[in-house]
Amino acid sequence: MKKKINVFISGNFNIVHPGHIRLFKFAKKIGNNLTVAIKSDNLAKSDAYINEKLRFDALKNISLIDNLYIEKKNINKLILKLKPDIILKGKEYKKQKNLEEDVLKKVKAKIVFSKDNVIFSSSDLISKEIDNTNESNQIISDYFLRNSIKKSNLKKLISNFKKLNVCVIGDLIIDEYNYCEPLGMSREESVIVVKFNDKKTFLGGAGAVASYAKKLCNNVYFFSVMGKDKINKFANSELKKRKIFNNILVDNTRPTTVKVRFRDEQKSLLRVSYLDSSQIDISLQDKLYNDFKKISNKLDLVIFSDFNYGCLPKKLIDRIFDLCKKKNIMMSADSQSSSQDGDISRFQSMNLITPTEKEARLCILDNEIGIENLIKKIMLKSKSKNTILKLGSEGLIVSKFSNSKFSKVDRLPAINKNKIIDVSGAGDAMLTIASLSLASNSSIWEASYLGSIASSIAITKYGNIPILYSDLVKEIKD
Repeated sequence: MKKKINVFISGNFNIVHPGHIRLFKFAKKIGNNLTVAIKSDNLAKSDAYINEKLRFDALKNISLIDNLYIEKKNINKLILKLKPDIILKGKEYKKQKNLEEDVLKKVKAKIVFSKDNVIFSSSDLISKEIDNTNESNQIISDYFLRNSIKKSNLKKLISNFKKLNVCVIGDLIIDEYNYCEPLGMSREESVIVVKFNDKKTFLGGAGAVASYAKKLCNNVYFFSVMGKDKINKFANSELKKRKIFNNILVDNTRPTTVKVRFRDEQKSLLRVSYLDSSQIDISLQDKLYNDFKKISNKLDLVIFSDFNYGCLPKKLIDRIFDLCKKKNIMMSADSQSSSQDGDISRFQSMNLITPTEKEARLCILDNEIGIENLIKKIMLKSKSKNTILKLGSEGLIVSKFSNSKFSKVDRLPAINKNKIIDVSGAGDAMLTIASLSLASNSSIWEASYLGSIASSIAITKYGNIPILYSDLVKEIKD
């Protein structure tokens, strides 16, 4: 008979997130019986953001856990009672004093720190462990209950978007999709040969954010930079067609950023980017700032859509921030790092930031820290009032911060009811709709849900096709 190796984990478990599932999976690699102890409300004190019963309910259906307790008094006393073989902790606890060390000799146990590598937005974690359709719907229902969300209010919020005057500032990208049909391998060299079928071109990057906003808002202003080339005619034509007030400066030293994708049905075969990521010079920065200043009195919201291609140097961001703060204009930001390095903390004291887990870890240069501590560190560094941490198919972790402390943190699963066609516009849709919601006086919990719905719509379309009011309302079931 296989010897039973008991592994013990304790924590607050305010929300069940991918970091916990990674830890539980590692526990099952080093042992075969996992006991998890939840610190009670009394024991966790201010670190408990959610009632202990709700935290227990969130963990009880995870198949990786064999035994589950709520410990009301002392974790070490429970360890003495259970006598586990291994006490498992996350990587981030390795460099600090751990209270469990006081009872190690008495129970003849050892502390092990997780060695699992960070996996960014992997679909084999939470989605397979706890999120089938029914459970996901229940998690969303509980999320609504905890955060006092009513669907009738959400529809009113969306209708209020049209009153907003919004400015989007960031990197314009032109997305070109080439649809191909594979013919096979070349006999001359080891390459795939494809037949070209069709080509479609879309506004991307900050241009997509401006397009999403314009479909739902009164006035949208767009500030960016592009090169003096043929493709800028397409960009100007599209912005004019969509009635977006654009102030795009021309930089003769750089090309307009173009991302060319080659696709076979729903799969990307290759992507080629034409770009110059050097920062725009000081004269263009001054021009952009002065032009922005002229329309600033009209604005309710500024969205920074940063792809780290040079349009938003730190000095320019700070100047715009100071002006917006003086005029009490709400600000949100995203700094994408999918194929390039970025730092979301360049955007200080935003009302909202929406990094992915990878972007958050790049910001604080830490691939080991647990997710709740990751959020705390990035919010402290950026001084953001609200953060939506995007975990791809694993959903979102939503946090509200005040006085250097979480006032609340919650989790929302991914809302993927439809067939996924193209994920490239999901983050832009999330940023836009969540920002518009906050500017319409929603809570961050309402904003995150609406942003998640927008993402679920965006991934069902090729390219950045603007989302309509009717699209959003249709997804909010009565």
